[in-house]
Amino acid sequence: MRDAAYEPSRAFRFFDHFLTYDTTATTGDWRETEATGAGAKIDGHGGIVQLAGTTTDDQGVQIQSSSEVFLPGAAGRKVWFEARVKISEVGKCQFFAGLAKIDTTIFAAGELTAAGTTPRIGFYMSATSQAASAGRLQFTSGDATGSNDAVSQSAFLLTSATWHLIGFEFDYDRARVRLFLDGVLVEDMALTTANIPAEELCVSFAAYSELTPSATLTADLDYVDVIATV
Repeated sequence: MRDAAYEPSRAFRFFDHFLTYDTTATTGDWRETEATGAGAKIDGHGGIVQLAGTTTDDQGVQIQSSSEVFLPGAAGRKVWFEARVKISEVGKCQFFAGLAKIDTTIFAAGELTAAGTTPRIGFYMSATSQAASAGRLQFTSGDATGSNDAVSQSAFLLTSATWHLIGFEFDYDRARVRLFLDGVLVEDMALTTANIPAEELCVSFAAYSELTPSATLTADLDYVDVIATV
């Protein structure tokens, strides 16, 4: 799915297979910027980090890489994002996977709204959020001026307790993003350039309970791979 634009001489890469998981506040590779639940490395072949909520709505954890190094909102910029994830109960989860500004609330008041929230590009899911529905991933790019959220959800339904490969290929010059689920292109979406963040972002994940899960809500992360042109 990657093209020649992602050669190392023309791009840089962030990759983590979660063989270790260090959330030390000032020196770790990751930071938990909001936590009413917990993030932890769990048993599994290779590395797996589990983000855990509770059975109470809007409780969970948000993790972000320690450095803001991705600047998508500029001429010539392309970003490839890919992650392998498993969510225990997809219809009862608020979820984000992508790039965002370091912030304590990617989900403002428990959900993503059209404007005035954390600058971000990535996937989100929340039954009560802007243009979202339970169990289906949505793409968002947004800043304080507004957001791009209008994308077909028909092909982006996740299955509970199942590993899924999610990916997006973002192209600023074309003002488009291509969305992939389990290696299959499911959407080629036009973006409003004015709503693409023109500031540095970091790799970010968030998982929170929603609509009273039947058991502790979890989101497992197997790996994340992000490549950006310079």
